[in-house]
Amino acid sequence: MGWDGKSTSDSRARSEEGYKDYPTLPRWVFEVLPEKWRSMLEKGRAIIVRDPRRGYVICTWMAGEMKCWKILRKFSARGLQVLAVLQHGCATVSDVARLLGLDYYTTYRYISYYYYASLLTREGPYFCINYEHPQINYLLSRINTSLFFRITIGNNWLQYVTMRTGSSVNKEVNKNQRGDHSFEEVLRRIEEYLGRSLDENERRVVEALYRLKERSGSWYVRQGDPYSIREALGLEDMPINVFEDIWRFLVNKNIVWCHERFRKCRLSRRFLGGK
Repeated sequence: MGWDGKSTSDSRARSEEGYKDYPTLPRWVFEVLPEKWRSMLEKGRAIIVRDPRRGYVICTWMAGEMKCWKILRKFSARGLQVLAVLQHGCATVSDVARLLGLDYYTTYRYISYYYYASLLTREGPYFCINYEHPQINYLLSRINTSLFFRITIGNNWLQYVTMRTGSSVNKEVNKNQRGDHSFEEVLRRIEEYLGRSLDENERRVVEALYRLKERSGSWYVRQGDPYSIREALGLEDMPINVFEDIWRFLVNKNIVWCHERFRKCRLSRRFLGGK
């Protein structure tokens, strides 16, 4: 960080309370923390941990929880379902990797994927949650809290649950994740994700995307000008300026997923339960 180890007496005074709780860490770690992070440390809502590959890292319990959630979502398709929820501490990349039985770089790569998707924001060397992201509450609402065990990672208590493929719990979770593929169920998932109801025109576009498989035999619509996309969806009666605004909104919110290389778009699988 370019810190030379020197500090003013004021800085030392401000960091003294936090430092005494972590006597094994260099004092400068606390002196360079922004005020809001020092405040979170004092309130017990964050903790400083040391990752041998990344140095000293501060993260909130929320950040650790979301990291574990993202790993779960990424690997659930492979039959591995591990849910980690932090209570009072936080997990490093190494901690999550150890829980999942993965190597460090594989774990970090999947965490980074969601960081770039704006679920996580970054200030200096610190990770924090983008609380304004509409998917945060949606993800947290889907956390299954049954069959929890407690383990200790360092001095931090971590709750986690492992659900093996083929178990009754896993079958029930998979059933819930697949859900009903009716349009009403898809619509409900999208509205939960957005935190609001869709208006009539937005609903029509989403329904046209949902019915695309029945209409053309494919989930995908070829990228092109707004007129051709509107025609492919069978929405010729919708004013083009209205359609353009809705399409742009759906793409920006990742409700519509577009393949950059093959230039085709579809309703995101996250709302279809992997359909």
